Amino acid sequence: MDNRPIGVFDSGLGGLTVLEKIYKYAPFENYIFLADQKNCPYGTKEESTVRNIVIENCQYLEKIGCKEIIIACNTASLFIEDAKKTCKIPVISVIEPTATNACSSSKNGNIGVIATDLTIKKGRYQKIIEGQNKSVFSVPCSEFVDYIENDITNIERGRTLVKEKLTYLKEQNVDTLVYGCTHFSLMEALYKELFGNINYIDCGDSIKEIAFEKIERTTNKEYGKIDIITSSNAKEFSDKMGWFKININSIKEKK
Repeated sequence: MDNRPIGVFDSGLGGLTVLEKIYKYAPFENYIFLADQKNCPYGTKEESTVRNIVIENCQYLEKIGCKEIIIACNTASLFIEDAKKTCKIPVISVIEPTATNACSSSKNGNIGVIATDLTIKKGRYQKIIEGQNKSVFSVPCSEFVDYIENDITNIERGRTLVKEKLTYLKEQNVDTLVYGCTHFSLMEALYKELFGNINYIDCGDSIKEIAFEKIERTTNKEYGKIDIITSSNAKEFSDKMGWFKININSIKEKK
């Protein structure tokens, strides 16, 4: 058995939505969450920049003793093959399981994907979904990341953003909406106001079982610890994560 922690990283708050689902699924494991606030957002950066960030973060998590790395960010997951080449431990992407989950959930074959500009541009979701004979309608929504990180208590602004960006998807009669950015789960109540009773697919639910297929499980008999490391300001990150109700062992800044 392997009692080393599982490493999870994202540019900020979004990856916590994945960590929350994974922890509830496997609560005896220990976790290290790397919140790369310094480089947030990823989705509007150049591909080469994001690739280097992903490699650096994966190498860091391996160096501090993680037994696996979950890339809890769709934009970063685009560069999983680069990460795998530099790491000796398993590295998991959120994209493929989430796209597959969406295809299995859709009844009418019309699937909407919302993601950052770079994720939409690269077309990975579109390719997987179309490959399963479904129709995909994609909308770049990098603006949502800024809203979630900096202004999420402004509900009216959020409601306006959702209406402006996603009315197109409602007009396409989508019965399934994919959160192609892990931040986007935090706006689910606003999507439901617009779309009503459709399928909402987030990365955490899609990946929680797959994340444990390639590793040995812990022998811990007590609830595991979650330690957070941020590449920026620890207090600032702590102040933003009030919605995260699982106990945190520590929050510290990356050295």
